Amino acid sequence: MDRLRFFGLLHLADDQFTSGNASFYSFNAQLKIYVRNAALLARTLRRHGAGFTLLTNDPSRVERTAAEDDLKIDAVSIPFVTPVPGGIPFYSAHFKFDVFRYLAGLGDAYSCLCDLDMVCARPIPDALLRLVRDNVPVRYDISAQVIPAYGADVIARDLEALHGMRRSATWSGGEFIGGPSSFFAELTETIDRLFPRYLSALPTLHHVGDECATSAALEAMTARGVHIEDAGRSHIVGRYWSIPTRHRQAPWASYSTTGLLHLPADKVLLSRLASITDADLENVVAVYRRSLMRSPRHLARCAKVALSNLRHAFGRSREAAT
Repeated sequence: MDRLRFFGLLHLADDQFTSGNASFYSFNAQLKIYVRNAALLARTLRRHGAGFTLLTNDPSRVERTAAEDDLKIDAVSIPFVTPVPGGIPFYSAHFKFDVFRYLAGLGDAYSCLCDLDMVCARPIPDALLRLVRDNVPVRYDISAQVIPAYGADVIARDLEALHGMRRSATWSGGEFIGGPSSFFAELTETIDRLFPRYLSALPTLHHVGDECATSAALEAMTARGVHIEDAGRSHIVGRYWSIPTRHRQAPWASYSTTGLLHLPADKVLLSRLASITDADLENVVAVYRRSLMRSPRHLARCAKVALSNLRHAFGRSREAAT
């Protein structure tokens, strides 16, 4: 555990008000929710003996926002130099590439970068501790979630446009990636080489964001013989959608042994849990589930998303028929 360090990213850009899987009425409202998400993640990690650092371009603003709700965040400033085009989806998430660069310089540490809308549901899994001991990198394979929604051919086409190889469609989620500094150094070098192709391919990609370039880079690295474990298969991480999905989601009970739970549809709900008591923190997953079921907006949101998914499925079936 001494080498294991957890990090998150919160890049602030008031003029780039873009976000995924959530809607906010203002940038300040978005900032407050993300800071509270980070505070909850930090509290759940700390409960299990792990530290958490939030990497940002404005630590004083983050700390002031946290202090408004009597929360504390360990926020650290790092350089952000990636030339991200303005106005694109997931604008700030692209600066994960600068986080990778930072993690490459942390010496003997084994670093894990996590999305903020996550909670550490259980003690740090033994599977992750073994990877730390053996210096084996890890990522979260969500191919089974994105392929049913977009198609294997689309995923493979986008990745090939970046790395130029014919490979199986393997898509890595952006919520979790970990490894020793040497792994992040090689990942940074690979992304730097692919990034111009990523920018050129933006108009044709099914998904614009850090996941695309990172997935392509990881495929290129595995083609060179780099072994990277899957955090999902070993129950280190699990992504759970509380709304209808375009893929067949595993039942809630199957997450009972998952260490880090990613809840991308529930940023607002998680932000409300940031100030729960230490006693409730002991059962944070149960508190989350109770809060979700009692939310008056939950059923309405599920109905809206289900209708959207039906329209999407109908559109794809018509395309296939023609």
